[in-house]
Amino acid sequence: METDYYRKVIKEYRQKENLTQEKLAELLGYDTTYMSHIETGKREPSVDFFIRFSNLSGISLDYMFCCETAIGVKIKLDKISQRAMKLSPKDRQFIFCVIEQLIDRFEHDTKK
Repeated sequence: METDYYRKVIKEYRQKENLTQEKLAELLGYDTTYMSHIETGKREPSVDFFIRFSNLSGISLDYMFCCETAIGVKIKLDKISQRAMKLSPKDRQFIFCVIEQLIDRFEHDTKK
């Protein structure tokens, strides 16, 4: 399970919006060191941080924790599905086959 996915979401948002760590920290009411430590994994964000970030960015908490909540998983799978629909039918079939094989493998490994 990818429990640090939210770090990727935060960093991608910051970069997409052309914000420095300093500017994002300022917008959220935190110092730059705190922001840096969150992105690098040296510190876990507070609940307050997540709420402020979600309010600022419009990114739901479910999406930030997409690998940990049912709604988050659905959101992530919907985004992947939208991307897959842009591919050729042959490429989609290949991707779905690989995904099914991976799931089968993980399910098998979990039963051991």
